[in-house]
Amino acid sequence: MLKEGSIITLGNNHKYNIIFSTILNNDNYIFVSNIDNIVDSCFYKANNEKHLELVKDSGIIEKLLKQYKDRMDV
Repeated sequence: MLKEGSIITLGNNHKYNIIFSTILNNDNYIFVSNIDNIVDSCFYKANNEKHLELVKDSGIIEKLLKQYKDRMDV
């Protein structure tokens, strides 16, 4: 499982901070934010630590946002 606070490199050597990492339906999902451009933030499904799939399903995004909000409310 990818850990919160880790830095990963995606695309054209852009560095992203893993803000949130969780398990949903036995899959690891992460929320990342570009270190140089905070507006560039999104959820990825981590199929393994070397292959990430951009989450486009609005239902899954809603569930992930709820988990993120619940964790931040603690």
